[in-house]
Amino acid sequence: MATPDTSPRPHAGDRRDDIQGVRAIAVLMVVSYHAGLPWPGGFTGPDVFFVVSGFVVTGMLLRERRATGRIAIVSFYLRRARRLAPALAVVSIATLVMAMIVFSPIGTDQQVTALAVAAANTIRANIYFLRQTGGYFQPAAQANPFLHTWTLSVEEQFYLAFPIALVAAWWVARRWQAERSTIALFSVACLASLAASIALSYGYMPKGWTYIGRVIGSYDPLRVAFFFPATRAWEFVAGVVLALAAVQWTPGRALRASAAIAGAILLVLTIVVVRSTEHFPGAIATMPVIATVGLLVGGLGSPAPLVNRLLSIKPLVWLGDRSYSWYLWHWPLVVYARALFVNVWAAPLVAAIVALAPAALSFRFVEEPIHRRRIWPSMRATVAIAVVSVAAPFACAVAFKAAVDRAWGDAQIAAIREAAATSHIDVTAACASQAPLGDPARPDCVWDTPASRGTVLLIGDSHAGHFSEAFIAAAHALHYDAEIATAGGCPFLQRPAYQADWCGHVVEGGLAAMIRREPAYDAIVISNATLGYLDSTLMPFAADVPSGVPVTKASTIDAWVTDLTRTLHTLGRLSSTIVVGDVPQFYQVPQCLRPTLFRGPVPDCGVWTPQWAAAMRTDIIVEERAAVVALGATYLDAGARMCSTEKGCSAFIDGRVAYRDGGHLSVWGGMTFEPDFRAALATVTGRHDAASQMVQ
Repeated sequence: MATPDTSPRPHAGDRRDDIQGVRAIAVLMVVSYHAGLPWPGGFTGPDVFFVVSGFVVTGMLLRERRATGRIAIVSFYLRRARRLAPALAVVSIATLVMAMIVFSPIGTDQQVTALAVAAANTIRANIYFLRQTGGYFQPAAQANPFLHTWTLSVEEQFYLAFPIALVAAWWVARRWQAERSTIALFSVACLASLAASIALSYGYMPKGWTYIGRVIGSYDPLRVAFFFPATRAWEFVAGVVLALAAVQWTPGRALRASAAIAGAILLVLTIVVVRSTEHFPGAIATMPVIATVGLLVGGLGSPAPLVNRLLSIKPLVWLGDRSYSWYLWHWPLVVYARALFVNVWAAPLVAAIVALAPAALSFRFVEEPIHRRRIWPSMRATVAIAVVSVAAPFACAVAFKAAVDRAWGDAQIAAIREAAATSHIDVTAACASQAPLGDPARPDCVWDTPASRGTVLLIGDSHAGHFSEAFIAAAHALHYDAEIATAGGCPFLQRPAYQADWCGHVVEGGLAAMIRREPAYDAIVISNATLGYLDSTLMPFAADVPSGVPVTKASTIDAWVTDLTRTLHTLGRLSSTIVVGDVPQFYQVPQCLRPTLFRGPVPDCGVWTPQWAAAMRTDIIVEERAAVVALGATYLDAGARMCSTEKGCSAFIDGRVAYRDGGHLSVWGGMTFEPDFRAALATVTGRHDAASQMVQ
């Protein structure tokens, strides 16, 4: 259809070397952050990319409208497919091959890699990570070699929706006979998206959030703000609005210079000052977005300001041209380097630099020839390229996942994985919850027994959960109902300050529920991942060390014991209390039994030497036991079943691995502790006649 000439003025949409320089800075931000360099704000690099994409794509569509009087939406989609899909397909297949070679077939690393590859090649990686991870910055997500593709899916979702939205906005503007209203419409959309992003980032949940969360696939508002396209749209639309404005507005030389300088300063501040990821994107994301807009404004005319001339230097333009390929390749290589060279600090940095080589090759032989139509230029070839570039990696991912699910046809892998795969009953029964004991939101996690003498309670974090089956069996053997309340990552301790508000709610609410319960529990069993917290694997416990006291291993143990003592004092003597001493943690088990498809067990798999066992647990157990016994409670050292002074500690019981992952016992492994729990419960409830084994 015929439309008025609204082509952008020079530099509004044409190729600009300074924009390639901005892309180079953005990819350097991301890569340096992933490589572990001390540029804390580097994780905001994708926000820069989003603004640039909105600006450049709008310019492309404006030029097409000027030349033809319309926008060919299907042709636009196919051009985007030529630009993005082939390079992604190559990286996808390479990533699957590397996952087969590097990752252990035990556990879920290979499976989640295949799922992420399939999601990325069907434009839904962001939704996959939204639903399947605890958030971008969580360890489980950071170990996925395709995590970075969430940005590509958000961008591709923008490309799908934006041309239609732009045509619709032009239609509305024409009906209103006000061409500038297109800018107003997108400005309103930008502000609405920004408001939603900030609100969700700070925990605001609108009315009907339960329904919304069910549809979206996540009830975590911060995670939704980070991954969901509607809450990221404002960043693209900021670039869109600028490109539309540039059609009718040319900023003066002084304004362009000021905007470019301000943008550069703000971007530097973003890189070196922004550290917190707690409420990101939120208001923090406005910093890189405004900075990028300032840099883009600087190039809306000539002569270009100094900042934009510096962005146009050849090394930055060269890197900017290859930014997409480097972005694709760097993260898989960083993840695999971390897996291969554990605790080698330079490995991620070297991997990120090495990634430039396959990126340059991909740019030279895949990205550029196809994108520039130097090969297979016809429309039919374009359709074929798009179909093959999506179907081939997707099919490879599906086949890869099927092979992993079948344990690669290896009986040994299948046996190990079966033992590791079964979840504990506290998880399957939804008793692992962030709602405190007694809260209506927490399920009724009580396992009844006929002719019950009362109720005993198991409470704590996931290290209470991995004893669930043993605890229930022991309680029923003594004719007690068994109740379970666990919250992963939240030690059941009264602390001077909690690592998260929800954890404080769980602990304080749980203690209050125990105190007001009538009748009182016949016994309360507290179990926490003590060793994991005190070696800082799970969280630093330094915050509990009193002010002015040096943070050492001894002072953190003292802080833990003080918190435990505070907790037991709060409980008082309303119930008999058992505190469980933690089992050792073997962070490479069971993967070390088959570290790859092509290797057998690594040396010392699942073993602590006597010296290491003494260094890691002896003083902790001694101090914790003394405090518990001094308060008249009972101490059950679960780790004693797996450790001895002469032999150290082992992850194996009767020659069979007892762990489902590096920190948690398997269902079978946990059940081997049933006699210990039965003996401990018998001791505190006076049911000695039913005990088959006394506490060690």
